Amino acid sequence: MNDMMPPSRRDLVEHDAVRDQLLRETRQMPTRARSPRLILGGLAATLVAGAAATAIAVVPSGGGGQPTIAPVAATEVLDRASKAAGGLPDFKPRADQYLYMLSKSRQRPEGEAQGRTVSRVDWRSADGRHAGLTSGGDLGRDLWLCENSREYEEMLTKSKAAGIVRPKVDLAKPPQGCHSAPVMLSGLPTTVQGMRSWLYKNSRGGNPADVQAFITLSDTLLTRYVRPSSLALMFKAAGAIPGVTVTRNVTDLAGRKGIAVGQTFDGRRLELIFDVKSYRYLGYRQFVSHKDSHAFPAGPKADVTPSADARYPDGTELYSYALLKVAVTDKVKQTPR
Repeated sequence: MNDMMPPSRRDLVEHDAVRDQLLRETRQMPTRARSPRLILGGLAATLVAGAAATAIAVVPSGGGGQPTIAPVAATEVLDRASKAAGGLPDFKPRADQYLYMLSKSRQRPEGEAQGRTVSRVDWRSADGRHAGLTSGGDLGRDLWLCENSREYEEMLTKSKAAGIVRPKVDLAKPPQGCHSAPVMLSGLPTTVQGMRSWLYKNSRGGNPADVQAFITLSDTLLTRYVRPSSLALMFKAAGAIPGVTVTRNVTDLAGRKGIAVGQTFDGRRLELIFDVKSYRYLGYRQFVSHKDSHAFPAGPKADVTPSADARYPDGTELYSYALLKVAVTDKVKQTPR
């Protein structure tokens, strides 16, 4: 397993139905314009039109009213976010420990005006060799997080035969032989230029390269833990991705005030949210916006279909995610102090 790679489609089996759908849609966003992802999530402990500040009209954070005019460059926000990331606690769990992640998320189901906010706790294996656990989420119950395990596949087969999607969790009998992606993302570049190249080279999907690189950033924060030094480089490198603009006066899903940087393409805007004062990463959101933030290269027109979100008004929320707490525990279901 190449630990430098962002999470693959296979890793999505670990997620609840809501996040699985979001990431599936996000990674398959169109090449101009066929339709997350995001997104558990972002496991950071905790995108640019150029360095010069310009007045940018962006979609209002609440989805209504007049656009906010933000006379600030995304590079400035990301520079501050980079500095904030460098000062975060550096978690170094043992191979047999777990990364505890508390989060909230909300997705607007098809045909509904507003989604349901759910809380979720994940205990992810540091080395990927131990069965992790997710509690809560859209399914509202405990589920094992275990990939590429013959024993767990057998458990799944039996439970499905009994009419149950996932096997009941027995903490005394966790599945063995797990080979999930380690939650700790290692082997990352140690320079800003190297990190920017990594974001582009490790992107998957049919979107324009600049769009896909930004999606890779958000997906990585959603599904892996990036150490402070590497996270700082990621945010700094994101400042060189074209088409990233700023939204001010944002409130995240947890009610925290922030400032966001994002990219708009094919009727959707994907934003990373940072604390308005400390610039610490808080989470991200995706909503409908019909004003592309960058003159992306035009692709083939023959096989292009309009975005499924084109019929919704600007500001319609598609997904929101807020990372509330990250810690290290010795076992699943353990609550850190």
